[in-house]
Amino acid sequence: GLTVKYAYENLVEQNASTIIFDGGLSYQTGFKSIEIAASLRHFGPEVKFLDSPYPLPQTFAIGISANIFAPGEALISQVEDQKLLIAYNLSQPRDYSQQHNIGLEYTYNDLISVRGGYKLNYDEEGLSFGAGVNYDGYKVDYSYNDYGEFLGQVHRFSIGFSIN
Repeated sequence: GLTVKYAYENLVEQNASTIIFDGGLSYQTGFKSIEIAASLRHFGPEVKFLDSPYPLPQTFAIGISANIFAPGEALISQVEDQKLLIAYNLSQPRDYSQQHNIGLEYTYNDLISVRGGYKLNYDEEGLSFGAGVNYDGYKVDYSYNDYGEFLGQVHRFSIGFSIN
């Protein structure tokens, strides 16, 4: 996929604008359920303020995921009505050291899901977990994130539906 964005900033004394690109791809390896994905965000020319060029906050990310067990292709075993997905993501921002995300999602009968994850090398974020119910085209999800000392605990709820 590819996204094109127009960015504009007005700093009273001067303003600047540029075109920014985001791109990504996903590849199903064909080996069991392993999928690899990569993205590049905020790719574009430097922006000039007061005759000095500044680079965009570009970020490169690459990730891998697979079902440890699932009804179909799985790394370890096939289990009817249950899935355990594991995912890992490495992110390299231009202006910060590498960040790592790891997560698990257990799903029973495509009805109930329980999720958990951890973010490494973030200033405030860390542990997250959640759960969801998917029934007859309707979805209800809850998540919890620990944003550390300044933002504290964040709880999110979402409700969705699909039209067939």
